[in-house]
Amino acid sequence: MEWRKSLETFDEIWICDTEYTQVRGNPISETHCIVATEVNSGRTVKEWVGVESSCPLDLSGNCLFVSWSNAELMFWLAKGWELPEYYIDLMTEYRTTISGIKEISKCGLLSALDDYKINNRSSPHKEAMRDLCIRGGDFTDDEREAILEYCAEDVVSTVSLYEKIIENKHFIVPFALWRGMYLKNSAKMRLRGIPINATLLRKMEKYNAELLSVIIETADTKGCYTPNWGSKKKEREGIAAGLPIPYSFRKIEFERVIKEVGAADVWPKTTKGGYSTDAGVCKGFVERFGLEDIFTCRQTVGQLKLSTDSKKKRMLDVTGDDSRVRLYFNEYGSKTGRNQPSTTQNPFGVAAWLRSLVRPEEGKALMYADFSGQEFAIAAALSQDQNMMDAYLSGDPHMGFGIRAGIVPEGSVVVDDPKTDEEKHIKKMRAQCKVVNLASLYGQQAVSIAKRLGITGQEATKILKSHHKVFKTFWRWQKRTIDFAFDIGYLRAKMGWTVNVRDGSSPLSIGNFPMQANGVVMLQAAVNMMEEAGVTILTTVHDAILVECDIKDINYTRDLSVACMEKASQWLLNGFTCRVDVEKTIVYPDHYVDGRGKHLWDKVNTFLNEKE
Repeated sequence: MEWRKSLETFDEIWICDTEYTQVRGNPISETHCIVATEVNSGRTVKEWVGVESSCPLDLSGNCLFVSWSNAELMFWLAKGWELPEYYIDLMTEYRTTISGIKEISKCGLLSALDDYKINNRSSPHKEAMRDLCIRGGDFTDDEREAILEYCAEDVVSTVSLYEKIIENKHFIVPFALWRGMYLKNSAKMRLRGIPINATLLRKMEKYNAELLSVIIETADTKGCYTPNWGSKKKEREGIAAGLPIPYSFRKIEFERVIKEVGAADVWPKTTKGGYSTDAGVCKGFVERFGLEDIFTCRQTVGQLKLSTDSKKKRMLDVTGDDSRVRLYFNEYGSKTGRNQPSTTQNPFGVAAWLRSLVRPEEGKALMYADFSGQEFAIAAALSQDQNMMDAYLSGDPHMGFGIRAGIVPEGSVVVDDPKTDEEKHIKKMRAQCKVVNLASLYGQQAVSIAKRLGITGQEATKILKSHHKVFKTFWRWQKRTIDFAFDIGYLRAKMGWTVNVRDGSSPLSIGNFPMQANGVVMLQAAVNMMEEAGVTILTTVHDAILVECDIKDINYTRDLSVACMEKASQWLLNGFTCRVDVEKTIVYPDHYVDGRGKHLWDKVNTFLNEKE
């Protein structure tokens, strides 16, 4: 597809909306109608779409297809229609205009219409019509007419929104078309779904209360959960009836653990002064103080506790009868442009041990290919810091830094199970160099690094100064980038994804934006190249891609996937190659295994097997 085009070069520009019904595990199970307006002529098409209907729009040739979201692409795929060659997604383009100003995940169509002061029917009316569409089944003539009119109203609003968005300074047609190409491939991924062992997941739901007790009793090695029946009477009755013990997380016990492991002075705190239990905030400290089990337990309980009437959808709610998870990827859902799928639905967003639910179908294999040290590679290539590039090309950028800084001797090698004092020292220093390398990409200072590593501020300052000295070209580039962004009021990654920069913006976040946002571009470019080459992609996971193939095609698919991903990195980084690792190849009937949660996965399987 030629994406270097302007709007004036298109013969027709169609803005479209559709209505449909969703059922569990099927994004579009029943198609209802389509309404579309051609911008240049004002011609409108309104049709109720039957089971065997052909596409009422001729999008072949030099036509542009525009919609609010790529749900319309799912509609096309559900009907078996050929996707349009040129596509622009207005929700994505709206998101890039507000990135860094508003929280993207909370801004939908109504927010966009409000921002541009476009009149629209009230939210209650939209909800009533949406509920009617979701109901599905047979509609009366009046209901059909109402649905068509509702769809037509949305098209009128979307046309007005299109006219506003294309005037925004951040809207650049070639970039919008490139993002549209990725969104078409993302729609294909969603329709394919991620295969899981749904039978096992249903067992987990069936024995949910007992399973939660087993998990807590296994993973809560520090005693942060205590029995909580609610009352002495319920406890007596529960024990007499043989009910599983209900547990509650006790903050006072968590505080006890923090003090016992010597983390009281450095552990992150909440705004109210208590010790934080936010996994994202505490990640480095969890690893440092060996509290992985507590946080795995909290994450697992939070995800498995979701009841069938919960407002939050669970993994089973988006799993089809074919045992494939089809979740909303929420493309471009963060200010860096990353997908932001639900952590309760995504098989790769749940606790590590639960990821073992992923399993290929009979005759199939899954491959998990990821970019190795992607952020460091991007920083090295974009800044053109030769020392940084050499450190990356050495195969271990963290040891590369340590050797260049004189922190470890030339020729040092890290061993997994160190025996001698020297081996232990090298492993420890390599871990420190890794923290400094990654923290530097975020612009973290010595105080934060000292807390994470458990070293003095003086020691952290010394290592950080070494980093500035060894990679001085990178640090100069990052400062210029931050200064430039604050001067012009925004920063743009390759292919146009933008973050707005204001007086209150965080310099640390802005400094890290090129690595994060360009990492997304690298991943999306790889997806586009792989799809064009015929590779079957099921999902992306941060800097990795999950691929499906026939067992007999494993070697061919692996080589083709790696070649495409490396080519994508070279395209982004002007010839510099980001390494690609195929960490896991899973062949039926095996499950995906994440080593961090294997012991808990084995325990759960033993428990469930005993229940049958």
